[in-house]
Amino acid sequence: MPTPKYRFDIAAFREAAAQKGDATGYAIAQRTGLSEGAISRILNGYRQPKLDSAAHLAHTYGATLDDLVQVAA
Repeated sequence: MPTPKYRFDIAAFREAAAQKGDATGYAIAQRTGLSEGAISRILNGYRQPKLDSAAHLAHTYGATLDDLVQVAA
């Protein structure tokens, strides 16, 4: 059985961030402590966050990894 691939759900992350009032990459970077460049690459789909970063982003916005990580088709 092949190992499933996982993808960070950018839309769900943007929604979670927006609920806290963070609509821009700059605002997300300020709240999370990650660089604005890293956030930009994540939001534009150029980079998948590593597990520790994904967990940090989820925790910061009151979400779970299950909320923000989906099995890729």
